[in-house]
Amino acid sequence: MVEVRLETRCSKRYRFRARCGTSKLTVQYVKLMSNQCPLNGSRAVTFSTCFSGRMQSSRPPNWLPCRAIKDIPKLLTAALLCLTLSWPTAAATLEGQEFDDTIRLSNRDLRLNGLGVRKIFFIKAYVAALYLGERVGTSLEVAVMPGPKRLQLRMLQNAGPDDFTSALVSGIQKNTSDAEQVRLGDRIAQLQRTINRIGRTTKGDNITLDYLPEFGTRLAVNGVSQGQAIAGADFFDALLGIFAGDRPVDAMLKKGLLGQ
Repeated sequence: MVEVRLETRCSKRYRFRARCGTSKLTVQYVKLMSNQCPLNGSRAVTFSTCFSGRMQSSRPPNWLPCRAIKDIPKLLTAALLCLTLSWPTAAATLEGQEFDDTIRLSNRDLRLNGLGVRKIFFIKAYVAALYLGERVGTSLEVAVMPGPKRLQLRMLQNAGPDDFTSALVSGIQKNTSDAEQVRLGDRIAQLQRTINRIGRTTKGDNITLDYLPEFGTRLAVNGVSQGQAIAGADFFDALLGIFAGDRPVDAMLKKGLLGQ
């Protein structure tokens, strides 16, 4: 959570305190008891809170001095500005799933390139998001772009490891040559072993496949890294080919990821 605090004193007895987080803004006036520290023996009252951009206000306590009440609009505006600057925004929503406009990966800001839904007949399996250093519209541009990349899957259905490994192998086979498959063989097996250890994924799980130039491809489920990173940009390119290659697993999913 990103948190910013504002604090000021309007008199010797009253102190304004604002605490801004990514999901909540709390505004307090603290009535100081004698000369005690406001964090030790003070009286505090929360008179205004902000949830998801909506203001819910109650009247300030009647023990506040007039000067303190006059300060409320100015200080509250400053706190709201602070909250706005610290609150991450969702750039797009698909199938009720929200995705951030930008993420931070390997000390670089990546932008959301596109979103798409993987459908198997009439079943929606997951929403996929592609993050790149800059937005592009073709598979070739994605492949040749340097730097870190992320493919993110938000599960809409439960799925077993066999579902992933079979789609993985067949997808890579469709988008690589025989010679490339031989070169990637050991690394594909490594990813299969990691997927089998993870086991079953459930609806709502968040799966990320990150390419980090210094390490390789890293798989994580709900923010927890799984297995060892798999070396080579060619391996991540082969994975991306499943979703956005010449023979993608889902043509509409590819169009979504490429922002077409």
